Amino acid sequence: MICVYSRRLALMSTPPTLGLRVRAMEMSDLSFVCASMREHLPGGFFAELGDGFLSAYLRTYATSPSGCAFVAEVDGRQVGFLVGSVDREAYRHHVMRADRGRLLRRGILSLALRPSLAIRFAHTRMNRYLRGLRRCSRVGSTSPSDSRLGILSHIAVATDARGAGVGRDLLDSFLTVCSAHKTPRLQLFVDPSNTGARQFYQSNGWTDASQQTDADGRQWNTMEMTLEA
Repeated sequence: MICVYSRRLALMSTPPTLGLRVRAMEMSDLSFVCASMREHLPGGFFAELGDGFLSAYLRTYATSPSGCAFVAEVDGRQVGFLVGSVDREAYRHHVMRADRGRLLRRGILSLALRPSLAIRFAHTRMNRYLRGLRRCSRVGSTSPSDSRLGILSHIAVATDARGAGVGRDLLDSFLTVCSAHKTPRLQLFVDPSNTGARQFYQSNGWTDASQQTDADGRQWNTMEMTLEA
């Protein structure tokens, strides 16, 4: 059973934290977001490519009309971020049209400087990425439909700021934007061994859906949420 999110009930059950503010991510936040991702989400392939590629990748969430990018501050100090999309396919198509060249250049340079990572990329990801590029070049603009899927891609909170409602408020900001765009369903992926993260998402209305294996053979739990119409 997939939980249905109600913003009114969420706000009633989560009192505000003094000094906490969630705002749209700006380009000046990219160094903080990159550092946070390397520190708190170090196992991702994109993080291994270095800050040059990582910065180019993360900025797409702030520049795409279908992207969401938030930064949380406590008393003016950056303490967390969230990036995702209100429509996975629309976001992908925008990135392929507007950011493909920049990402390719950054990616090629990063792989050239990291031969072992380049070998891994060739064995696990290259063919899939090439198929994706060809598919996006054939398909025109996407239109909204009931099958649209929103994705919570990455979220991280500074260790010393956890327990203060930062992650909850970042999630609420994302859900509010998705509701405004009438996104019917949301999805995220979490490491099955990360019980703390799974409990956090479950306490905020997400439910386990399935398990998937990524290009590196790692297992991920899929969690989902259905939004109110």
